Amino acid sequence: MVVESAVHKAFIHYLFHTDVNGRLHEKTFPLDRLVDAAGLLRKLRDDIVDVVDDDGNPVARSFVGAPLDLSVGESIIARDLIKEVREGTPSELEIILELKELFK
Repeated sequence: MVVESAVHKAFIHYLFHTDVNGRLHEKTFPLDRLVDAAGLLRKLRDDIVDVVDDDGNPVARSFVGAPLDLSVGESIIARDLIKEVREGTPSELEIILELKELFK
């Protein structure tokens, strides 16, 4: 599975750190899926670059354009994170629909 969209990458990364109601919450994973979850999160974090102002101070983070090639296990983790989302803004729900289509 390949994830190319920076928006999709950012949203999957966001899902690692929130619960189903959008509150900050670190996810926990069963031991047999921990390596896949860690691999996916590492790939996402490796894809983040800091956006700096003219003085060199970080002001934002962005995902670079390189596609992420996910293993089967990492794809399953991403799909499971996406399935947990039950509510959100219209734009978030649109992204979720796109991701569900990508990961089906």
